[in-house]
Amino acid sequence: MQALHHNTTNAKNAGETTEVLVLCGSMRLGRSAPLSQALGLPLAALPIDAQRSQLGGWIRTVSLGPRAPRVGIAIADADEYSFYQRIAEELDHASPIDIWIDRNNHRGAGGIVRDYTDDRWSGRGGSVGGLLVIECSAHVDFDCQALLAGIDASAEATVLAAADGRPCGVMHLSNTAIQRIPPIGYYDLKEQLVPAIVRGGGRVRPFFVSSEPSRLGDLTSYLSLLERRARSGVLMIADDARIDPTSDVTGWALVARGADIRSGALVANSAILPGAVVGEGAVVARSVVPPGAYVPPGALVVDRVFASLESNERLQT
Repeated sequence: MQALHHNTTNAKNAGETTEVLVLCGSMRLGRSAPLSQALGLPLAALPIDAQRSQLGGWIRTVSLGPRAPRVGIAIADADEYSFYQRIAEELDHASPIDIWIDRNNHRGAGGIVRDYTDDRWSGRGGSVGGLLVIECSAHVDFDCQALLAGIDASAEATVLAAADGRPCGVMHLSNTAIQRIPPIGYYDLKEQLVPAIVRGGGRVRPFFVSSEPSRLGDLTSYLSLLERRARSGVLMIADDARIDPTSDVTGWALVARGADIRSGALVANSAILPGAVVGEGAVVARSVVPPGAYVPPGALVVDRVFASLESNERLQT
């Protein structure tokens, strides 16, 4: 980030015509793979509060403005297409969401951007407002419209950054910047494209945010994000969740739609995902119960992603 210049007044705001690409990757690959595989669902589908998934949160962030942008979702596994299709259909977005399968393995984030734009923008000369690239494994609260309004037309890239300079997983790229990405081979956005822009005489600007960025990938990072959101007052108990009055939900907890916490159960600092059941007298602490899972009565589940009694030797009763 040392090569970044500070924000200045923009010369042109093309925010309304900026398109969005969310990089969702695969359940089997990348930093989110351990958590995704343990839960049996893509990172994008992880609930981050009582109402939204991680992907739903990003779609809401980019949609808060006078015009809903065109949104693409890049995935790396054709087997997950129907899963993402269902997620996209549930999202409240004014325009159709384009699910694009990355069929070139090991291209990196930059390579995926180039392949996506070569495919989807072919014949129309790019996007007037460029492309806002979002890594779905990242989470940060910020004003997307302010970011788009602050884009300087003379900058090839605008990087969302925390106060200490850390990139937050969001980057706006001009058409010129995208064309710097080689059409073959692995290519990273932060480590390769940003330096290439600077070496080529282009300009890269940071857009600073005050909120704390997160990277999801394992149990600890997911629970930390949920705790921060819960303590900030975000609604974490779904309207249709069933919580028996004799149970105890303490500390903070995410109890997602259709979840059922039965009599005498204790849930502390944990996430009970959609349709999951915590049986009578069970204890769930600092853990995640996957969608539709059943925690048997009297079970003790601590510091883990819960699995069935038959498949989890660490489950204590």
